[in-house]
Amino acid sequence: MPFQMNVASGITAENLDARRVLVDLVEMYCHEILVSSDHEERQALAPHFDYFNKALKDEYEDEPAFGRVHIRRKIAELSLMIGGVAPYAVEEENDDDDTEEVSNMSSKQKDDSIHKSCLEQYGPDDWEEMVKCLYELRNCMIRTDATEFMVPTNISGLSALLPATSYDVSKKTSQRNATPHPVHARKKLFNNRFESLVLMCRVQQSMSHFR
Repeated sequence: MPFQMNVASGITAENLDARRVLVDLVEMYCHEILVSSDHEERQALAPHFDYFNKALKDEYEDEPAFGRVHIRRKIAELSLMIGGVAPYAVEEENDDDDTEEVSNMSSKQKDDSIHKSCLEQYGPDDWEEMVKCLYELRNCMIRTDATEFMVPTNISGLSALLPATSYDVSKKTSQRNATPHPVHARKKLFNNRFESLVLMCRVQQSMSHFR
């Protein structure tokens, strides 16, 4: 099913707000990355997601590390880290010039050229980073303010071009509340199942020493 963005009431073609459009684009690519069926589809989406994700980061004077948009971005980033590469290295056919060029590379250059090209090449530090990201994501998702909707108040260089009647997203003040949600924090998804996921990453981390 194609992704459908929830457009806030009161927004028309005449008063469409560029800040909200930027957020909607980021959320759209987050969704497309999560529903992609394989790593090749995610790789194709990654440059578009990175472009708008960076644009959104640049617009936050003090980027909020909480809320719906923040969580969805972190899930997409983690999905690209784990599911955006092939599980194993695949050797591609090279012509004679390419083969000679590769043969002249030092061992370190060869290692650098294939590093992180597939999960098989991930080292202990890469898996440690994944585990760190998983814990950060879990901690954000069990917060009471996990569903708060955050939108930049201004867009650099465009604020002067926004019509005076543009949708004022700042009217909805998001409330920061880092306390664990009384229901969500107790769900198995964030406890037993989460620890099982971390354990699987730890197993891969241990095996990476011998690959």
